[in-house]
Amino acid sequence: MTQSETTTGLLYAMLCYGFWGFVPIYWKFFGTLPVTEILAHRMVWSLAFVLGILAVQGRFQELREALRLSKQILILLTTATLLTCTWSLYVYSVLTDQVIETSIGFYINPLVSVMFGFFFLKKRLNRWQTLAIAGEKS
Repeated sequence: MTQSETTTGLLYAMLCYGFWGFVPIYWKFFGTLPVTEILAHRMVWSLAFVLGILAVQGRFQELREALRLSKQILILLTTATLLTCTWSLYVYSVLTDQVIETSIGFYINPLVSVMFGFFFLKKRLNRWQTLAIAGEKS
């Protein structure tokens, strides 16, 4: 990776985790709505957003090709189900005033992802990743 790609990746990571830090405040505004309704809106508007991006980029053919393979559809359904479970738990936790506990769970999430990459995808860890995983277990 080039220095520019590394800097861009770092910026995206900071924006992403910064966003995650402020999202609980946003969810609290919806405290009287059921979690399922909040998630339904998130799904519908996310779909509209992604379809809009695909339309602007002219990439609907790639979407059609991806949806033609039954294995690919199964993978997409599995990941969508996992995301739905994660977001359901996240929104529920915020709405029931368990933000600190939820934040701790999401704080260790990148470490768990790296660990999964190591065990399941046979990825090699660099020195910093190894240190982070070792420090997380203690």
